[in-house]
Amino acid sequence: MKKFLIVMLVAFCGPSWAHEMSPTYLEFAPSYINNVLKTTIELFNRREDTNYYEIEVYDNDRNPISFVANSKIINIDYLEKKSIDVYIKQRDKGRVVYVCTLSRFVKEDVTKTNVSSRICSKVK
Repeated sequence: MKKFLIVMLVAFCGPSWAHEMSPTYLEFAPSYINNVLKTTIELFNRREDTNYYEIEVYDNDRNPISFVANSKIINIDYLEKKSIDVYIKQRDKGRVVYVCTLSRFVKEDVTKTNVSSRICSKVK
């Protein structure tokens, strides 16, 4: 009976779409600034309910690492794709393990329960 309920729950739940980020495995390369490395991520918004995504950079223990991007919160319309450059200090290269994007909601637009999505790419 338990398996039947799980199958029914999965069958009748609507599709859940998250945003997409590529590449899956990142490489940092030297930038035009000394001692600064750069990588580029592609972000595609498949969610109708949000247009804002926050960029995050973490070490292996999910501790935040300082970085620079054009903006740490990116506005991307539904079905739009953007390239985002992420810069880190050369000395942090060995510490950086994940570059993530997290969906964010405008407080005034939240009228129901929204589910936030986080997608991470791993550094090679």
